[in-house]
Amino acid sequence: MSCSALLDAYGKAGNLAKAEEVYAEAKEAQLLSEATYNALLDAYAKAGNLVKAEEVFAEAKEAGLLDEVTYGALLDAYGKAGNLARAKEVFAEAKEAGLLSEEIYGALLDAYGKAGNLPKAEEVFAEAKEAGLLSEVTYGALLDAYGKAGNLAKAEEVFAEAKEARLLSGATYNALLDANGKAGNLPKAEAVFGGAKEAGALDEVTYGALLDAYGKAGNLAKAEEVFAEAKEAGLLSAPTYNALLDAYGKAGNLAKAEEVFAEAKEAGLLSGPTYNALLDAYGKAGNLAKAEAVFAGAKGAGALDEVTYSALLGAYARARRIDKLLAAFDQVMKSGITFSTYGTKVIAATMLKGMRTGGRQVEVFELLPQSFLDEEVLLFCAKIHPRPAEALTRLEGMGEQSIAAQLVCRYRLATKHPLAPYSAFQEVRKEMEERLESPGNLSGFAQVHLADTLSRCWSRVDNWQATYEAWERIPTATLPRGPRITFLAGHGRDSVVWGLHSHKDPAAIHALVSGGTREALQALSLEQGSDLRLPDASIAYGDVVAAMRQVRLGIEVLPEAERREVLELLRSSSAAWDWHAALESLPEVGPDEFNEVREGRQAAIELLQMTVLGRSAPLRRAHSINSLNLVAGFSGNPGCPDLALTRMRAERRLSAGGAYVPTIFVGMYAPFGLYRHTILSMAKTEASFQK
Repeated sequence: MSCSALLDAYGKAGNLAKAEEVYAEAKEAQLLSEATYNALLDAYAKAGNLVKAEEVFAEAKEAGLLDEVTYGALLDAYGKAGNLARAKEVFAEAKEAGLLSEEIYGALLDAYGKAGNLPKAEEVFAEAKEAGLLSEVTYGALLDAYGKAGNLAKAEEVFAEAKEARLLSGATYNALLDANGKAGNLPKAEAVFGGAKEAGALDEVTYGALLDAYGKAGNLAKAEEVFAEAKEAGLLSAPTYNALLDAYGKAGNLAKAEEVFAEAKEAGLLSGPTYNALLDAYGKAGNLAKAEAVFAGAKGAGALDEVTYSALLGAYARARRIDKLLAAFDQVMKSGITFSTYGTKVIAATMLKGMRTGGRQVEVFELLPQSFLDEEVLLFCAKIHPRPAEALTRLEGMGEQSIAAQLVCRYRLATKHPLAPYSAFQEVRKEMEERLESPGNLSGFAQVHLADTLSRCWSRVDNWQATYEAWERIPTATLPRGPRITFLAGHGRDSVVWGLHSHKDPAAIHALVSGGTREALQALSLEQGSDLRLPDASIAYGDVVAAMRQVRLGIEVLPEAERREVLELLRSSSAAWDWHAALESLPEVGPDEFNEVREGRQAAIELLQMTVLGRSAPLRRAHSINSLNLVAGFSGNPGCPDLALTRMRAERRLSAGGAYVPTIFVGMYAPFGLYRHTILSMAKTEASFQK
């Protein structure tokens, strides 16, 4: 085996010490070449050691041994680290040297995709197309960018275009499969897997992506089937083991997770992500001793990375061990690791959640380096901080990136104002409208959250049309994943509410309610496949769950066949969710949205009971008891003189054997003043039982 091939093998295995030994020997024997430099640079890049990667790049440049692969490897390293500024510089240097290639365009495109910057990714793709440098790599990178953003329609378009250009590859299939898996669309993911199999394009990544899709959906039986099939095909790899281990970890099956870890170790396929998945599983289960043991094992194996540290921080945060959390954070800051954008976001969000459990979230501003405090982290802080005035004071000196966070704090303060609908809200609402009218450099993330807050302003004064129209300026085609989820949840929620208040013709009402319900469920499906450690996914969590109230509300006006379809979508979109977990244990939920989220979870539970249990007598009775309690709360409202009578009728039916009364309708129609809908719904249900 040549020096460069041996060096490359050690690099891919993560064994930098051996890779450096081979490099030193090659240098001493004067056997250095472009391939040797490229292999060592790639090894450092994969380990996240950008300082060493730059040193190798400089040495290769001085030796006159740079080629397009060297530029591509360095560009890819900075792209994965989220350093777009340096990635663009490397691209410009390659362009000036006349060394642009399909791989270099693909690496820059991938960098923008990972950063969620879809407009720039599209620009790079267009430039590569004009230069005649489109390839399987560029198509795969653009498809992956759309997939990560949850934009399946665009991902499908790119796949079709690549197919027409005869530039499909295993990577293209894998990106589309992964996109559908993370969106919870298992039938489509299975179809893509079948297409890859037919095209002879199956590889370890394909199996890993399908296995991961089943794991995220909580379907362990199918995940095990895929693993067994990959094993039989001789296509097991570290990612396959990691995906299965992660699936068991998410399901809380630690015994099985340990078995997979042991098997991966025996197969010589342990990697950093394997350690990280097991550590995360122990952390979620609250087993700190085991989590710390895995961390020590990863350290001994030289497999520590930013994800390992963030998993340990997450374990301490969940256990509310502030002392250990702070000690581990200090260790992270002294580790010498070059953090990617992903790493800084996850660590910042984890520290916010953890410190919040001890009421010490304000200290995060002093703890975190300025580079960790981006607009997503700041907005997350604005949402979950129990004292918005204190948060606002901190945010006011942080420039443009804190604009959305500041306005959210001001909105939260306005809700406590005695004349909120007429004074404090006016000022906040006006500024948000002006910002959305002329967004300038305002990111899609900020625009979505301003629209969401604006819609809440209008809903507080019962202007349902303005609530719905608050979303109309959002550039949905290029939204990253987190903001896309928030948009779908918010726009879906407000579509249902406007549909039920619009008093338009039945077709218009159906279009709004049906479309809104499906948007909310699409948001739920995307959230299920998202990384809740990230601040944008954490922010979206409360919005998605709260929107289930409107799904429950809207489902009753849909035709029976469509209702069944929606219930099935809900079941498949949230198979891996623990709807019964105590809300107090979820640090993603801010104090102002706690009640909304609680009602949303209850609505989801009732809907899921409808899919599983049907209208059994015990279920009808439980709903009736809850409904009577709610009716009692509204029966004194002068706008609803018939509710007292409705309560009496329901009581008689309950004493006669347990009539079903739709809980959510009493709890949701009545506050909106839709008493006629409440009574008609009850009467319709009553009549169905009399038949």
